[in-house]
Amino acid sequence: MEARSKRSLHQLVHTLHKALGDAIDGAPPVLRVDGYYRLNVEAGVGVDVACFDILARAGEQQARSGNFAAAAAARAQAVRLYRGDLCAGLGAHAVTERQRVRTLYLTLLTRLAEYHYSGGDYGECLNAAQQLLASDPYREDAHRMVMRCHIRRGEWAQALRQYQLCEAMLRAEFDVEPESATMALFNQMRLDPGSV
Repeated sequence: MEARSKRSLHQLVHTLHKALGDAIDGAPPVLRVDGYYRLNVEAGVGVDVACFDILARAGEQQARSGNFAAAAAARAQAVRLYRGDLCAGLGAHAVTERQRVRTLYLTLLTRLAEYHYSGGDYGECLNAAQQLLASDPYREDAHRMVMRCHIRRGEWAQALRQYQLCEAMLRAEFDVEPESATMALFNQMRLDPGSV
């Protein structure tokens, strides 16, 4: 059994080298060092979750240092790496890691939306907020951001439709009304859209 497992591992490493070798100038994607296999990070081979985490941390560091444009760039790169929830495993560790990565993704989208909104780039803000809603359609903060962007772009009908969509989804799924902040924004949009 052990011999078969070693052969399978060796075959897998060989297949990876054939598949990835040209992309990394012939370097082996997997190295055997001291009897253990590891990814050849020196050749540029990595794990997308690790890269995602590195970019997210870089975004936070840039934001703390006041370089908000660089923070947004790092966060946008991290968001582009995210391809959906991790699928590997059903154990407690896998579930916890899947939720951690998903939560970080949603946080990055929120910060990107806020950055673009504060800079007056309502189109990019809408993109980030709509991505956020695609992943978590019940996030009222994202619905409010979409509503504000539409108002700032002079798209009053779309802003009102967004409120109606939010209200209908919450009622259908949870049988609740929107948060008071969402209702207040709706009333502000109706009564004094220029103040939004």
